[in-house]
Amino acid sequence: MREFFRGWRRKTGCVTLLVACLLTGGWVRSLTRHDGINYRTGQQSDQRLISFQSAVHWCWLEGSADLHLFPTIDWYSFPHATNLMVNHPQRTWRWSYAGFGMHDFTYAGNATFTVLVIPYWSIVLPLIVLSAWLLFSKSRPQKEERSSR
Repeated sequence: MREFFRGWRRKTGCVTLLVACLLTGGWVRSLTRHDGINYRTGQQSDQRLISFQSAVHWCWLEGSADLHLFPTIDWYSFPHATNLMVNHPQRTWRWSYAGFGMHDFTYAGNATFTVLVIPYWSIVLPLIVLSAWLLFSKSRPQKEERSSR
């Protein structure tokens, strides 16, 4: 068994597979829960990373006057709700294709909420393929260098 983990490829393949499994857990959890982390970047702006409905949503909020009332970093988790800004019926899609997308929502006067949507499958599947290649590919034997005289 020790021979299997010699070299960087197999170790990297195991780490890549572990990351893919963790993201798959987040994917399954996102079907029933809304998890997120907020990071306030200014008096009227913040960044959010949200796991919701089989996708990762990277959001940024500009122009909100009440952000100073919230902590600088905030983590939250709750069951799905219908009144979320990332799932609001009045959002305006800039573009959308195969689960990817970008949309805007304006609320409370002039506050703008912009969301970039990245589906979990687009992260998990390439990681699985990469880990399989790293774990099961045979390394090529090194060429012997000929001494020139």
